[in-house]
Amino acid sequence: MSTAVPSWASMRPVGQRLAKYADDLGLPRWPTQYASRSRSMRLLLTAILALLILHSVMWHTNLPISSPEAEAEAVSTLQQLFPEIMMSSNTTAARLPHIPPKIWQIFLDFTPSAISMPYVHSWITKSPSHSYTVLDSAGALALVVKLASTPGRSHMLPLFYAMSRRVLRADFLRYLILALEGGVYSDADTQMVRPLHEWVPEEFRASARLVVGLEADRSPPIPGTTYEVQFCQWTLAGAAGHPTFWTMAERILRRVEARPFESPPRAVEYSDADVLDVTGPAGWTEVVYEHLSMVTGTSVTWRNLTGIREPRLLGDTVVLPIDGFATGVPHSNASRTDTEQTMVKHLFVGAWRDGHG
Repeated sequence: MSTAVPSWASMRPVGQRLAKYADDLGLPRWPTQYASRSRSMRLLLTAILALLILHSVMWHTNLPISSPEAEAEAVSTLQQLFPEIMMSSNTTAARLPHIPPKIWQIFLDFTPSAISMPYVHSWITKSPSHSYTVLDSAGALALVVKLASTPGRSHMLPLFYAMSRRVLRADFLRYLILALEGGVYSDADTQMVRPLHEWVPEEFRASARLVVGLEADRSPPIPGTTYEVQFCQWTLAGAAGHPTFWTMAERILRRVEARPFESPPRAVEYSDADVLDVTGPAGWTEVVYEHLSMVTGTSVTWRNLTGIREPRLLGDTVVLPIDGFATGVPHSNASRTDTEQTMVKHLFVGAWRDGHG
């Protein structure tokens, strides 16, 4: 006697295929029991079960589980069953050689409602072979405490506490986690449009250890920015230990240390302009330009990058054009809708200015 397909699954082709295939393989049906869950949750459960099915498909073939033939057969089956989930028949080709398959997001004031499931879903379903980690305030503090216990870094913990605004701590943590682990960091109000390996043209992949995108490209600078061509830091990707991440993290600590503060350290005030300079895109842009000049042996300025419409490789750094991470911004000749160059979409939902973060 066959198991009845739950009501939500019977109304949706994805659910029908999931239920039938799970039955055929003898897999547990628990993901399909959440009939009252939101569409976002169902899609997330679809992705999870699809990964279970991938393992099962490979297990049930007559080929070794680690063989390319088994993987290709399994992925082909999943692509037919679940075209909603992006997969690759070549895991190696779907990864960058120097940037780990890790995705990081930060929710310092974590509550279930703080997570926008459609945004999270885009990162998970388009990166099925990547790890996905959310860093909350407890995890962030544990990370800083652990690092502060290592030789020469005891000053880090009090300086972290001296970052009186949440946005300062979140900015600092993105550089720190990428310096330690590598991978991709992206703000909570972003959606992945194309998977990581597509951010870097194939001919650049052997060299790419850092991927940055423009947030502004206009002279004179866009109001609210500092430089004619400025790099965003709502999305970053790079190799573990990349010097730009360590340089930025250490720069932040020096800037915080230089400000007079008393106990309690949270009495120190930072304006929005301070944030942009100390931890935000203005400071990050300065660090990136310094790195580009060092690795190319020439003085790289905004004039070398203004107007680019395709990715540019400078040393070990891939610079994406304005559409890469900033499609839709009302300036810099950015496209209004997604293009072939759109890798991540920023929804600008977060509110940190005027003391709100």
